[in-house]
Amino acid sequence: MSRRALIAAGTACVLLAACASAPEPKTRVETVTVKEPVYVRPTPPDFLMAPLYPDGPPSQIFVAPDDPKAVLGVTRAGLKQFWQAIDTPVDRIEEWQAWATSGQTEAPDHE
Repeated sequence: MSRRALIAAGTACVLLAACASAPEPKTRVETVTVKEPVYVRPTPPDFLMAPLYPDGPPSQIFVAPDDPKAVLGVTRAGLKQFWQAIDTPVDRIEEWQAWATSGQTEAPDHE
């Protein structure tokens, strides 16, 4: 064998031996807590999720015009139920708006 061939063979053996004996890579696992604000959807309070009419919707607001108790097709009790049917949803909308804009979680004081 020529000297060049011996040097090439020796170099190849050294390179193959170096590649075969490379140390195994070390793996390091570390948990890092990153304090980044995350959006959390607010949960509406129970008083906003309650039914509008706990005793059921108003009934018999309007009566027949020939009813002796009728004034414009509404009795006094029916008129009270009519205003309740109007005011209750309006009050609920105002409560939702107040809660959404101020971030309150407690029920407002009802009179």
